[in-house]
Formats: sequence, structure tokens, C-alpha cells
Amino acid sequence: MFPALGFGARLPPDGRVSHEFALNGNPSNPYCNRIDGVMEAYYQTLKSVQLYGPTNFAPVINHVARYAASVKDGSQYFVLLIITDGVISDMAQTKEAIVNASSLPMS
Repeated sequence: MFPALGFGARLPPDGRVSHEFALNGNPSNPYCNRIDGVMEAYYQTLKSVQLYGPTNFAPVINHVARYAASVKDGSQYFVLLIITDGVISDMAQTKEAIVNASSLPMS
């Protein structure tokens, strides 16, 4: 199971801009089954959201960092893959989030 998050989109039904949302539409359980599930959630999301800037990375980095920080026994490692076509709009916050997460079990 993989948690899959999106960022930089107007979400239905009200069109609010989000920089951290579950691709499967379930914020309390953003997990997708296998890579095929992640891809399916991504394709379904593209049909229902409007991609929208700015491109802020810090919220999603901080989200994954919170997961990684909650694992104290070293039993899990987190890999954050960011796929984007935009310029980073929150560069200072993104750098700070990366530095803050650098001691966590994530890359």
C-alpha cells in the first residue's frame, strides 16, 4: 500500500486550491494498492481536478515528514516522489522542509 498525494489543484466541488490532497479522494486513508492503484488514482484525479498553481512543495514534504517522524523504531522508510511540470513557488519553505526532514527515515 502506498499513500499517494497530489498538490497544486482546484478540488471539487467548490474549486478550492489545495497543495496537499489524497489522490484517491480519501484524506483519512490516502493509501493505494500497489503502483497500479497509484496510477489509477492519479488518472481518476486528473478527470476531476483542475491543475492550478502556484507549485508549493513544502506542504507535501511536511506531510510525509510527519508520517516518517511517527515511526520511532526504524521499521519503515519513506520515499517521496514528486512529479511536476511547474517551477517551485515556495523555494524557501521547500528548502526548510527538506532540511527539517533530513534526519528522518525518508528520501
